[in-house]
Amino acid sequence: PIPSLSLNWTSWIKDFGHDSYRYPSWISSQMAACSCRVSYDRAPEPPLVRCFDAGSPEQEILMQMAENLGSFGGDGSDSSSTLEHVTKADDLETFAQANPFCFGKAWLLSRMPPFDRSYLPPSVSIEGTSMLDDNLAFYLMAERAAAFTEKVPKPLKLAYTLPYASYHEARVNWRPLFFSKFFALVAEANSTADAVARLVAPNHFTNVTGFSWPDKPGKNDGSMNYQVQWGSSTAPPIISPFDFISYGYGSCTAWATLLTYVLRSVGVPARQVGTPCWNSGEFAGLAADNANVTKCWHGSGNDGTSGGKWLNNHNWVEFWDTQTGNWEFVNVPPGTSVPNKGLCGDDFDPKTGCHYNKTTGCSAVTGGPGAASRDHEIFAVTWGSVADFDPKLHGGELVDVKDLKLSSGEEVSPLVWSPALHAPDGSLITRTGLRVVNRTEFYRCKDGRA
Repeated sequence: PIPSLSLNWTSWIKDFGHDSYRYPSWISSQMAACSCRVSYDRAPEPPLVRCFDAGSPEQEILMQMAENLGSFGGDGSDSSSTLEHVTKADDLETFAQANPFCFGKAWLLSRMPPFDRSYLPPSVSIEGTSMLDDNLAFYLMAERAAAFTEKVPKPLKLAYTLPYASYHEARVNWRPLFFSKFFALVAEANSTADAVARLVAPNHFTNVTGFSWPDKPGKNDGSMNYQVQWGSSTAPPIISPFDFISYGYGSCTAWATLLTYVLRSVGVPARQVGTPCWNSGEFAGLAADNANVTKCWHGSGNDGTSGGKWLNNHNWVEFWDTQTGNWEFVNVPPGTSVPNKGLCGDDFDPKTGCHYNKTTGCSAVTGGPGAASRDHEIFAVTWGSVADFDPKLHGGELVDVKDLKLSSGEEVSPLVWSPALHAPDGSLITRTGLRVVNRTEFYRCKDGRA
């Protein structure tokens, strides 16, 4: 049986980090009963995912991602629908309640980037088949152990807590480790904002060695204190959380990714958000009028130089606040545990946006998130899809990066730090398997004066 809210979560990680670790029985039984098959009826994408629960053979679920969202900025008339239904059963919720592990697996398989279906790293459990099983298992542990998860809308749990990746960063098995390290800090939190405040400012999430779990070998008295540091202009190579830990330093993208994944590991819906190119200085205006904007999106100039000034970007973190029912932001490195501080000044109001001044309105805004506009959008990474996407709940319109173009007509990707990212077979993947929410309207300065 699936346990209700449990304060005995430590029993679920008994022997974690050892070669004898097994999932708790309530997860093992769900995993054993789940069988999934991926087929391609419209090669090469999207796949049709078929999963069923052996304990309830009449329950079968089929999921298929939408092929096309329509061009960014278009009317969406060429969008297709996502097939998402249960055969021989009443509805999706019936299946999800009967076997949440299997439902989550079908959901991830139907939405993950195509290159992840061939390989993910091994499991930390002797019974897990890959990192995908760990991701599902430890997601469900946080879901059951945290008091605040019942207050999170299910679409947001799926799109911003369950996924194991955001950008096309190196795939590493972060969730089991972060849950085991950090959940004790938020075990008594009664809201997502409370959980965030227990992890940032002071930034406990950056202390790699100071927190552990009962069965961790070696010294566990909290005296260890290896802190990762800020290091500008370091993406790439440092994006994934384990890269960050190994190098010991990282810039905004590494910090945003680490904090996002620590929050997800304890049950908080979180996402990286940022702009590929600030609307400021020599990069201001439209790409159609200013060639430097295109260079900014590619992270390099015509003279062979790259990085440095050409990466005029920034990333930070948003989390879903169960107290306000809104998306709130945390700048990185976090300097305060109070949401919506630091990035846009101390008096941020979504009605007027960033850097609004009661006297001058928006006339003095010349950069930062307040100046966000066409070709300088602010995007949040999502695993949401067309059929189940509510722009109000997610905070903006859904954009498939394969449809993203500048005003000059050039195709671009938010992965400005890795513009040459290709798969080993030679195919460009910066615009593949990546969807974002357009958050520009939320952050841009809006002159609300009478």
